[in-house]
Amino acid sequence: MGCRISKTNSNPNYSSYAMRDKSTQSSSAASTVPQHHKNKPYKRFTMRSFGLYVTLLFCLVLFVGFLMEQLSLLVLFAYSIISILTFLVYAWDKAAAKRNSRRIPEKYLHILALACGWPGAVVAQRFIRHKSSKRRFQIMFWLTVVGNCLLIWGISRSGQRLLASLVG
Repeated sequence: MGCRISKTNSNPNYSSYAMRDKSTQSSSAASTVPQHHKNKPYKRFTMRSFGLYVTLLFCLVLFVGFLMEQLSLLVLFAYSIISILTFLVYAWDKAAAKRNSRRIPEKYLHILALACGWPGAVVAQRFIRHKSSKRRFQIMFWLTVVGNCLLIWGISRSGQRLLASLVG
């Protein structure tokens, strides 16, 4: 009666090995061994982290735009208030999902994102993990982010100058 060690997992990030008895082909508890260096933590780039980087960059651009007098203080105020509201709405919807009670329709979450609330939505998706894995929702969400950014650029002074030169 002999034992052999065989690879049981095809995940490229981890290899699972199990001891198998050659006579019965039964396996003992598998231990997962990471293939990367043990001293370095393995960090996978995800859309959630990408969203946070985009949000931080956007907030920086908003702040610089305000300092350079391209955007008004009202724009910063609107983004702050509506982002906090959007975060709270996402948290409410997540709690409703856990309770199996009435949910907030996705179209309202998209409307909030389009109306300057997308930074709060990104933070909610990352930290309370709500609506972060639904592919269809994410595609529509990022389209609303692009639409919001284009809208904000259109009301900035440089955007208005470019649009005015194109029109007349």
